[in-house]
Amino acid sequence: MEKIVAKLRPYIVANKEESLVAKPTEYDQNTYKLIFVDSQQVAGEVVLTEDGCLKMFSEFDFEEEDIPEASMSKEEIRKLIERFSHDFFPESFSLLHLSSIFDLDIFYLFDYVRKDERFGLELPNSGISFSVYKNGVIMDMVNEMDEFLIVYPDRVLSEEVARERFLTNIQPLLKIMRFDEKVYVDGDGEFKLVYDFLHTTGIDVKMDGNQTTLADFGDVCFPFQSLPQMPPVQSSIYAMAGVETMDKITESDTPEGKLEVWSDFPKEHFLREYEFDELMDLDTVVEGAVKLITDSNGMLKQMITSDRENGVRITEEEAFQSALKLLYSQYPDAQHMFKLRGEDHVLIEFDEEGEELPPHAYCFTFDRFEKDVQVEGEYLTIIVSAYSGKLCEWFATDYLHDRFTHLVENIPDHFGKALQRYQDSFVMKLNWTKEEVDEEGKPHYELVYMPEFKGTGGHVHCVEVAALKPWIVNVTGLEEFR
Repeated sequence: MEKIVAKLRPYIVANKEESLVAKPTEYDQNTYKLIFVDSQQVAGEVVLTEDGCLKMFSEFDFEEEDIPEASMSKEEIRKLIERFSHDFFPESFSLLHLSSIFDLDIFYLFDYVRKDERFGLELPNSGISFSVYKNGVIMDMVNEMDEFLIVYPDRVLSEEVARERFLTNIQPLLKIMRFDEKVYVDGDGEFKLVYDFLHTTGIDVKMDGNQTTLADFGDVCFPFQSLPQMPPVQSSIYAMAGVETMDKITESDTPEGKLEVWSDFPKEHFLREYEFDELMDLDTVVEGAVKLITDSNGMLKQMITSDRENGVRITEEEAFQSALKLLYSQYPDAQHMFKLRGEDHVLIEFDEEGEELPPHAYCFTFDRFEKDVQVEGEYLTIIVSAYSGKLCEWFATDYLHDRFTHLVENIPDHFGKALQRYQDSFVMKLNWTKEEVDEEGKPHYELVYMPEFKGTGGHVHCVEVAALKPWIVNVTGLEEFR
């Protein structure tokens, strides 16, 4: 380990004059923290393989907001990476090929992979990847040069047959989606009515003609259930959250909204047990406290409590009725805005021995709809106690209150044209996919056909219903070297 630390020292930007020492972590015998000897600050982390080779390396010195301005060019960073790779992987690095460089604003992502000998195609995740800040700090290095097996097929499916098989499973759904400016070329952040191809098409076609779909990775299309009509329920968010008899400990304006912390205990009690940042962090459960966030309109966005109850458990139907009352207290028109996601609602936990414990809560997710058209990614989750039906957690996405009626009035029938537009946007190309390890513990590569989109640089996810405009994933900054 001392030799590895000595090799790493020139590549750690911070505290150039201080010596480093590696200390093993408690959670993994192959993971080490790099510590500056004098200051005892954590410089980074190292993970070794079972054979003692470098598996992962990260330097921790900088928080993202403190990264200095770029001081190295892309070519200088590439030379830094290649020098690092020659130091640690002198023999195997010569077998690798630079696959891509992705400019991600404050850092570059470099990906080096191997190619197979028969087709000359890249073997994904078979080499080394580096994430390097533009000042030369190696944020992350991952070595995936493990032993693997390439499974060459007896027969290669023709591109025409592969395309025909791929097209058989294309079943676009009518949805309302946000044209996210951070994701799509020319995105404007507005919601539009689209034919959604992303969630309904296959991923690849194997040499036997079978397809891999999102369902194979557990991404399923849920069934939805309409909600029953209920009389209006007048209830404030504070009554709903169960804090009306509590004291407000503190509050603060955050980017997500107004954060409030309530409890039966005084503020001093919490400051003895928790850091103030933990008290104000909605992701940190604080014993005896209820945290909630409201938006600019006073609507509840998030709520969480640590309280756990005991006693006689209620049924799932009783829990659902409790969740409906909570829902209708904030959304009187819930019947016309939401549908219940069809999934298992029981929340199960396990003890230290792995034994299943009785359910402590029920979780209900209500997806946003506009006249039977789903608004993708907009939903409300309500978790209620399995003993009382009281609210435990509440989470609402950002655009639930928006009105989308103008998008679903007089919908033109452009399905055929949109389908043709999508079909014309890609060709099928041979690729290797990395599959699970075999009986000997080795991953293997399988040859498949995948869609490659023409001249766009990125996948087409959707086609607008009205304008028939394809939504193309923005991959500006990506250079590929196939």
